[in-house]
Amino acid sequence: MVCMMIYPTLVLARLSTPDAMSCLILLNAIFLIYSGRNKTLWVCLFLLAICTRLDNVVSELIFLFALWKWPVGGFLNKLNTKEFILMSLSLAGMALLVNLAATHHFFWFRDPDFSEPPGQYLKDVTLYFFVIPGSFFMYLLVLFIFSGFGRGFSWKQEVNYLFYTVCAIVFVRFLLYPFYEERYIAPYLLFSLLTICSYYAASGNRTKTAG
Repeated sequence: MVCMMIYPTLVLARLSTPDAMSCLILLNAIFLIYSGRNKTLWVCLFLLAICTRLDNVVSELIFLFALWKWPVGGFLNKLNTKEFILMSLSLAGMALLVNLAATHHFFWFRDPDFSEPPGQYLKDVTLYFFVIPGSFFMYLLVLFIFSGFGRGFSWKQEVNYLFYTVCAIVFVRFLLYPFYEERYIAPYLLFSLLTICSYYAASGNRTKTAG
């Protein structure tokens, strides 16, 4: 209920864009990854998410890289090099197909309508740094820091590693498109919030069991 009432979800509810569907698909996919479900299932959801929003391919490739570099052995969805390459090529191929099928021409991003005047990138960066302190991502970062004092900040801790992956997604999107809108990263924000809560819920259950 809390996740339904926080800002990123409320924004999705009032948009006519496919962001809500994209969030639903990606949130399910990364929870299947986290719970160790079959790789074929969540890869299919990743492919479907690209059909919903073409730019999802960027965050998905970052997530695949994180799974490839997963720091602790034994995680069921850790990728070996062959799986990482094949899945990355599959996602890139799907993005190319969607781009070819759903746009007027393949190099649509070179149209004058999508170009920006010189210096606009720096103006967007400046605006980005004004907006992000009041964003839900910043609140989540504060929650992560305060909650991390109890469990530590080691990147080998699952919760920490996944949050660092989300931070990498935010940073890469900033480099490519420095215009902050949480509808683009809503599934990752919700996932981070739920994994932090799940970690402490599991810790509380273990404490009760030990007691």
